[in-house]
Amino acid sequence: MVNCWKNHPFYLWCEKYIPIYWNSGLSLDENIGQFTCIVNELIKFDKEMLEAYQEVIKEFNNLKNWLLNMDFQKFVNNKLDEMLSDGTLAGIIGTYTGFYINVLFPPNSLSPLKNDGITDNYTNLSNIIEYAKGLKEKVIFIFPSGNYLFSQQITFDLSCSIIGVNSKIIMNNENQVCWWLNGENILLKGFHFSTQANCLYISLSKYVEITNCIFETLAEIQGKYQYGITISHSSYINLHDCIINTPLPSGELTYMNNDAIHINGGSSFITIENISGHSGDDFIALNAAEPSTNPGTISNISIKNVNMMYNGSSARGVRFYGVGQSQSISNITFDNCNFSNTKVYEPFVCTNSPSLDGSSTVEKVFVNNIIISNCNFQSSVGNIRFSYATCNDIQINNPTSSNNTYIVAMRNSNVANIEIYNIVNNGIVNVDKESSLSRLYVEKGIFNDGIFMINNTSFINTVKLFNGEINNSYLTTNTSTGNINFFHMDDYVLKNITNNVIMYCTTTIVTLTNIYVEFDGYVISFPNNCELLIANNISLPSNKTNINSVLNVTGLKRCKGMLTIAKDLNGVEGDYYLFNDSGTIKYRIFTNGAWHVVNWT
Repeated sequence: MVNCWKNHPFYLWCEKYIPIYWNSGLSLDENIGQFTCIVNELIKFDKEMLEAYQEVIKEFNNLKNWLLNMDFQKFVNNKLDEMLSDGTLAGIIGTYTGFYINVLFPPNSLSPLKNDGITDNYTNLSNIIEYAKGLKEKVIFIFPSGNYLFSQQITFDLSCSIIGVNSKIIMNNENQVCWWLNGENILLKGFHFSTQANCLYISLSKYVEITNCIFETLAEIQGKYQYGITISHSSYINLHDCIINTPLPSGELTYMNNDAIHINGGSSFITIENISGHSGDDFIALNAAEPSTNPGTISNISIKNVNMMYNGSSARGVRFYGVGQSQSISNITFDNCNFSNTKVYEPFVCTNSPSLDGSSTVEKVFVNNIIISNCNFQSSVGNIRFSYATCNDIQINNPTSSNNTYIVAMRNSNVANIEIYNIVNNGIVNVDKESSLSRLYVEKGIFNDGIFMINNTSFINTVKLFNGEINNSYLTTNTSTGNINFFHMDDYVLKNITNNVIMYCTTTIVTLTNIYVEFDGYVISFPNNCELLIANNISLPSNKTNINSVLNVTGLKRCKGMLTIAKDLNGVEGDYYLFNDSGTIKYRIFTNGAWHVVNWT
């Protein structure tokens, strides 16, 4: 390229020939020499400019010929082959190989899609899919970056990979499902769905992977279902590393039907991992009663690292729903999930009722083998609720709850076994409305309020509390009217208590073992009936001697065992303890300065 500044004649003239001061003293030779030099420089500069111009024309003609003769499809295919061979493509779409179709440059003279967000792509993509179904190889659809508008449902009913590169899918028709997957060995990756309809429906499919996608519904339409992802009668589905937002526009629970992930009956072996977002209804719904024309069981669901972010409208974190054994739900595992919900309903609920209060039916939900680990619950009305449900074997590990409500609440339900490990909370269970719980096992618990509530002729067969601490708490609330058959507490510390530790409900057999008391109140009080108390190694601190502060047996019928005091029994008037003397229940009472043995009546 010619350097115009370097070859400017005036610049050279000024530099070489102009004197420091201009005057009329320049000779004619000096003027002629200067003029000659300037003319020569101008001729040279003009020649260089002509050569540069001819070079530009040449390059332009070469580019024109290249564009006119270019086979863009072949170029794209060669580039994809190059990316495949050097590993670049594998980093984008994984290790999947097959016949590539770029939807902007489809083969076989098919009409291309438009990624302008304005043109309807329904017909063109449908034609491309029909063409792909006739190929012998697995097809990989490539959607370059852009906005793709669809007016009607698109169905991928073939084995394929569908790859987007920051590709946005738009549908403004609320009466449709945007994309429908119906096949085996399908990969969906790299899309942002922004629709007024259901984003994605997976039906009658196997071995489907969905990753690195965003699913977003735009507005709640009254009477319409706007789900992020629906899975129905499908198995071996892997949903991971996605964001799903299906909120109500007003932030209020007006019409519901905005589930983020909705799993219908007939579905099994589903993995849901690394998912975040919020919903206007259930964030995860396991609904074995749907579709209504063909319900079925739901089993083997693994849910891990799910973060339901509260946005002012989410109703529940997880909901189980089914009617009868033919719609049972089993083998569900939750691990490291955060269900943050402080609006209206529970983060985790098992119910068969289509209504919100669980009052419209008395059928059962059968839920088995649920493991919930490292989950954070934030609800003001109960965190894991069973309504008209039957459930077996629930294990809850390391739960946290910012609102300190009951971890489990039951109404009109039957639960066989609940195991809770490492809990710091106000309460464990609220058993209400003629519910029954066969076994409650809690290990390593710290409680700051009522541990459980049993009301309205409800029943717990066995309660076992191991290795924990109770602070300023009671065992059951003063409104508890239910029954506990066997209650066992072992290796517990009672401290910082201003109120008595009271068992208000009716009990049959209570065993207390290795109980260390750090307060001047009752270890346990029985204002209602207790058939038999077995107490072993109940210890007061060394600075406390009042045995009467250890046990109040107003409602106790029988007692055996020994109360072991940490220092000598220097009795105080009215002190007593109970013991078993050759099969006869007696108690020692300190009166008139000495201990006296009195038969228990």
